[in-house]
Amino acid sequence: MMKTFIKIKLPKFTSNSRVRRASFFIARTLMFIIIMNLWAVVKAANTSYVSSNLVLVINSSGNAVGLTNRLTGVNWITTPTSVYSLSGGNGLTKTVSYTPLTNGEILVTLTLTNSTTTNIFVTPSFPYLAGLNNPGAGYGTLTYCFPQIGDVSRTATGFSGRYYGGDFPMQFMDAYNGSAGGIYVMTHDLSDAFREYEINDVSGSSINFIVAYAGQTVKPGTSWVLTFVIGAHTGDWHAAFNAYRNWVATWYAPLVPRKSWFQDVYNLRELFLYTNTAIGDTPAYNPTTQTYSFSSLLARDQAAFGGDDYVHLFDWSQTPTNGRVGDYNPWAYLGGVAAFSNQVVQMQAANVPVGLYFEGYLLAKISTVGQTYGTNWQLLNSQGVPYTRMGANYYYPCPLVSAWTNYITGACVAAISNCAANGVYIDEFGFGWQYPCYDSDHGHVVPSDQVQLEGAMMRQIRLSLPASTVLYSEERNVDVNSQYQDGSFTYSINQTSTSDNPSRLNLARFALPDYKVFEILSVDTPVGNNPQLYMSVFFNGEGFWLEGPATNTAWFPTNICSLITKEHAILRKYADAFRSTNPIPLVATLNTNIYANMFPGANRTVWTLYNAGSQTVTGQLLTVPYNTNFQYYDAWNGQSLTPQINGTNATLTLSIPPGSAGCVVEEAPPLISISQSGESVILTWSGGTLQQSTNLLTGSGWSAVTGVSPLNLGAPTNSPAFFRVMQ
Repeated sequence: MMKTFIKIKLPKFTSNSRVRRASFFIARTLMFIIIMNLWAVVKAANTSYVSSNLVLVINSSGNAVGLTNRLTGVNWITTPTSVYSLSGGNGLTKTVSYTPLTNGEILVTLTLTNSTTTNIFVTPSFPYLAGLNNPGAGYGTLTYCFPQIGDVSRTATGFSGRYYGGDFPMQFMDAYNGSAGGIYVMTHDLSDAFREYEINDVSGSSINFIVAYAGQTVKPGTSWVLTFVIGAHTGDWHAAFNAYRNWVATWYAPLVPRKSWFQDVYNLRELFLYTNTAIGDTPAYNPTTQTYSFSSLLARDQAAFGGDDYVHLFDWSQTPTNGRVGDYNPWAYLGGVAAFSNQVVQMQAANVPVGLYFEGYLLAKISTVGQTYGTNWQLLNSQGVPYTRMGANYYYPCPLVSAWTNYITGACVAAISNCAANGVYIDEFGFGWQYPCYDSDHGHVVPSDQVQLEGAMMRQIRLSLPASTVLYSEERNVDVNSQYQDGSFTYSINQTSTSDNPSRLNLARFALPDYKVFEILSVDTPVGNNPQLYMSVFFNGEGFWLEGPATNTAWFPTNICSLITKEHAILRKYADAFRSTNPIPLVATLNTNIYANMFPGANRTVWTLYNAGSQTVTGQLLTVPYNTNFQYYDAWNGQSLTPQINGTNATLTLSIPPGSAGCVVEEAPPLISISQSGESVILTWSGGTLQQSTNLLTGSGWSAVTGVSPLNLGAPTNSPAFFRVMQ
């Protein structure tokens, strides 16, 4: 706590009268006693909690009356504001504690204790910081970081609210204003409890940070404990983002190790075994002849996109009699387990892993399982009737019904065991809001907490599958639940407003970098000739979800195919950097229309760039730390760069057209040396792939050399041989 001192100066008495002197000293003593008593009251009323970055002052009513960013000296609270708000909860003991932390934050803990003998229902909002003061235009522009899907920061006033789920997968909010720095709040909640994050700034002069929880019953003899931290910083939202990432690192531990081969997938291809009238792509299976055409489809995609890194099979379980989802036992219709498994093995031999589609919320009513259990397993909406969101031909099972979760888990395990596919996909999972269940017979709170239930089900599936199998869903799961899977699709770019997020940055991708993400730009309709969307996928270092007929120019115009091929080649070539565990979003550039991300790897660093302006930008665009042993390469245009050196920095000159991406690579130049050890010639190299030619003078081509450095070439000969290292 901070100690506060007061200096009291009383007037001197100059009269020589004894009576007057005695009266004055009595009055002076009484005045001193009164002042000290008043100060004691003030001191008792206000308590200051001090960290290296913050001073938080709380009055006797429990309201915050001061919040000073010590890094800038700016106070963000000038009128008393509550710290929490409760609806209900009568009879609960409410305790709030404040703990300054060594990282400069202040931890705030709300404990709601039920010391009675009856259940007490309460709906808390915590934090509930209303009326934080805008420091004013003299510092800069008040800006918010509200990291909902597709967004990073904005200056517009108004209300922003998103449920914790696919729309808001992280746990922090930030407000900052130029040289005044900023204030952020971050919940520390690993429970998956249903809640809504809100920033409200209606007038532009005050800010409300609120996290509104769904109500819960606090049972007798128990407590509900909620925590959040307040932090302060200079600069923009990066400090709050880094604080969040540092906190996540203290507890984040995937259930099984992440797979580098999955992280290196960039072209994820959705293929169909049967004709899909909405899409019109070539089916991979002919049920009449029971023959497959995967090999020709892979060859087609190689020509169109530079190849498929992973094949995602949407309708592998479909049969005419049992529907697409439910029974997951299509083997007889597919020509037998062995026939289908052979196709999987052939794709794997071509270095193309295979994933199988499962539904998290649908059971075909014509399936055997649906007919037997659908009614008992199904969700009920707020009106007490079954959902029909995807049509009335399905049952919608509840993830808390153990018979259902055990069934779908077993179906996933059996399918992987049967055909040795590489991945399991659970559709409709990750959003966390579409299907709240109101059936009290299921044993969950009403309505159900969809995020909690999905997390529990994904955890069960993950623990049941082989560790080598990847598990992914339709949307990015929340931070806590993302530990239970390897990645997901996402609609981040699809949901982005470029007025607020010009580069279409997906901030969550940088918060949890080993969680693989594939951008869905459009579903069941062509993206068409919209290169900016594909540029943005590359800018984020993410994967492409590719759906539709590759040779149909309405789906994939020629220029888009060339663009995907180019971006795929760069992403794969520098995959080690794009796998970085510490990527940095939106590093500084030298032009306001140019955005850049940094991906530091063990042997190289990659920067992706994007020109969000309407004109080509040419000139000095990026300054990076200079390394005398490294070279700089414009990977987007395939040319070396000559940096302008200024002490420890290197400034790079580039040219980027409007709506286009760019890519700069910093790495050590390739090295090659030859030496003799005894009777053998030894070749050593680094920084690329070794190639050999036997006779350059006659135009003999280069071929890759099999082996690793150092390579023993055997005894010296009189035949010439030429070697080079290609990056």
